[in-house]
Amino acid sequence: PARDDPTGGNGGPGDEGSLLAAALSPNGKRLAVSGIPLKGVKDGAVPIFILDVETGALVKTIATAREVVSALDFSPTGDRLAAGSPAGVARTSSQAR
Repeated sequence: PARDDPTGGNGGPGDEGSLLAAALSPNGKRLAVSGIPLKGVKDGAVPIFILDVETGALVKTIATAREVVSALDFSPTGDRLAAGSPAGVARTSSQAR
C-alpha cells in the first residue's frame, strides 16, 4: 500500500479506503469516522467525516489529517476533535462542530 496501512494490506478491496476509527460526541449527536483514505487522496488531506447520528447525513468533512487515522476522540465539550495515527502522531481540530 502507498500509505502506512496498520491492517497489513487488508484495508479494503482495490482502491477503496477503510474505516479504522470512530468517536461519538459527548452529546451523542455527532459521529466522527476516518481511517485509511481512498487512493488519490493527497497527503495532508486525509478526510475525517462528521455525521449526524439521528439522520446519518454527512455534516462536514475535515481534511486536516496528514496520515492514516487510527484513533479519534472528541473533547469533553465536543468542540475539538483529536485524531491519532499508528505512528503515534496526534492532531487536534477545532472544526468538530
